[in-house]
Amino acid sequence: MTFRDWPPPREHTLKRTGKPTFKKPKKPRNHGGGPFTDPTDIAGLQLWMDGQDLSTMWQDTAKTIAVTGDFDPIKAWVDKSANAFDYLENTNPPVYRLSGINGTAAPKFDESDFLVGPHSTNLQFGTGALTFMGVVNFFTLRVNTNANVIFSKGGGNYEFIDYDVAAPSSQLTTLQGFDDTKVETTANTVANVPYLYGFTRAAAAGACQYYRDGVAKDSYTDTGNTSVDATVTTIGRTTAGTLNLTMHGWIGDLVLYDSELGTADLNRLVTFFKARWGIT
Repeated sequence: MTFRDWPPPREHTLKRTGKPTFKKPKKPRNHGGGPFTDPTDIAGLQLWMDGQDLSTMWQDTAKTIAVTGDFDPIKAWVDKSANAFDYLENTNPPVYRLSGINGTAAPKFDESDFLVGPHSTNLQFGTGALTFMGVVNFFTLRVNTNANVIFSKGGGNYEFIDYDVAAPSSQLTTLQGFDDTKVETTANTVANVPYLYGFTRAAAAGACQYYRDGVAKDSYTDTGNTSVDATVTTIGRTTAGTLNLTMHGWIGDLVLYDSELGTADLNRLVTFFKARWGIT
């Protein structure tokens, strides 16, 4: 009789029944190194709105009718972080457009369209370090108070918006990042061109840095203003106040982390988003 060389036994634990229960290995988390496939591989993800994943979009707020085709209303858009926040709107939702961003289908916000989500301590704006990135493509550039709003947690405070300081033809764009007194003014935004906007903050009253398409732009020190809406967060409009701030364009991806990410993780996100949306 001969014996075969069997593979080593798989790791398992025994229940009282004596039957083996095999444990699925945990997905590795990225802390500046290791495997990377998407934003969930970086620790601290608080929000990921994925504009390419139809499984996260619904034609009704009850999430029973899936978004499947061109012009379908997106009345529910589900966050892909572990928080699984729902962003909902029954009357003025964005629509799913196949034409999208660089030919890739994406949610389209046409001025009056928006989605409303939760106010949560998980969505850290005015109280600590953070990293934000958003893929957007504006139809038109907006003037002063009539701005393109990407994501907001306040009426005039703590929103990520894009607007022109003069006439749209000047293309002197400012990006207001979560502090109503500071703007990024070095980049010229062009309509109907996709961009990857980014913002990092070291602390509530710490160093802030703007990025566009992975390139560092203006930096400043946050004043520590924590005047934010205490009820909701929104995509495509401000959450409060009298300013006429909405969104006119496509929104591809939005991510928010509860820390100031390091260079390695920022580069991973930039490479990921630019590749999937064809941003050069």
